[in-house]
Amino acid sequence: MGTRVAIVTGASAGIGKATARLLLQHGYTVYAAARRVEAMQDLQAAGAHVLHLDLTDSASIERCVQVAIAQAGRIDVLINNAGYGSYGAVEDTPLAEARRQFEVNLFGAAALIQQVLPTMREQRSGTIVNVSSIGGKIWSLLGAWYQATKFAMEGFSDCLRNEVRPFGIKVVVVEPGAIKTEWGATAVENLLKVSGQGPYCELAQQAARVYQQSEQQAGAEPEVIARTILTAIRSRHPKPRYVAPASARLIIFLRWLLNDQAFDRLLQQVFRVPQSCRSLKQLVTKLCRCLRLRCKHRVSCLAQHAAQLRLPLRLDRRDRHGVDDVFHQCAAAEIVNWFVEALQNRADGDRAGFTLHGFVSVVAGVEIGEDQHGGAARHVRARQLGARHPFVHGGV
Repeated sequence: MGTRVAIVTGASAGIGKATARLLLQHGYTVYAAARRVEAMQDLQAAGAHVLHLDLTDSASIERCVQVAIAQAGRIDVLINNAGYGSYGAVEDTPLAEARRQFEVNLFGAAALIQQVLPTMREQRSGTIVNVSSIGGKIWSLLGAWYQATKFAMEGFSDCLRNEVRPFGIKVVVVEPGAIKTEWGATAVENLLKVSGQGPYCELAQQAARVYQQSEQQAGAEPEVIARTILTAIRSRHPKPRYVAPASARLIIFLRWLLNDQAFDRLLQQVFRVPQSCRSLKQLVTKLCRCLRLRCKHRVSCLAQHAAQLRLPLRLDRRDRHGVDDVFHQCAAAEIVNWFVEALQNRADGDRAGFTLHGFVSVVAGVEIGEDQHGGAARHVRARQLGARHPFVHGGV
């Protein structure tokens, strides 16, 4: 097979432009598609074929794919990246805008997929990458319609993946977190336009501040997602989902770890939503009396899940014995609170990570060591919960 051919939507800026540029560098024939053709002149100069694409226009969608097939004779990769965030209170958002949000973020992508599938089926090969969001797994303040499209994309992709598997076609979901692109500014602008006045104005102002700060302070460069997409499409056996950057993997991990009520309180604290009841720590402490991590099986599951998400938590040999006794004494709230802080501090800055042994030592105020017979022995140290601790890095 010759040069692989890829269609990249939303290529006028952000993740789409970074992905198109990276694919060109790796020898792909790239068809970069977007509404703003003038914003893709740099890609055209680099060798990309630039196409106009309006995801709300079925004729534009069909024309885009047919031009690529006519010129290249095949389609190996479709990257559905185009989309926008329609933010605002449900009560304030006109249903016409909600329908447009679905038209662009879901139905437009589905229409492109329908156009490329006959060619991919005939080839018996192809990869479809649907760029979703961690917003397809969690909620965000005043983002109901945007989150709805991303939740829908997640389920749509799961069904599609298994429909087209017999034809040798792969379907991958990429779930970005905070990324430094034009998307954030557009979402904030829509949010303030829709709900900046009226009963939700206080929530809208607070949400806008958090979104802006998140993108400026914690947002990764779009090249991070471009590299993730490249990894997926070059893999013979890609994973169904890829989450990036590390901060996004942390959020998905916490969603797995916490129940709905506890996770709601956590994000309410992030967004500083006015509270009418107890703080997150008090609430989680009460909720998690029955969720204490008591057994070695649970500890192993925790470490394995963290490993799948590439979080810096590893299971030390010493963790396999006696850890259940330590967790038996720990309120889950204390574990969660300290765990969040530790991962936030180390997720990006310490590739070696830290072992569960070191983590438990801090949370429980207990050091797990090995006695002369190689067994687990506990040495209680009188120090304040959550104090700084020299983490152990020599685990397996």
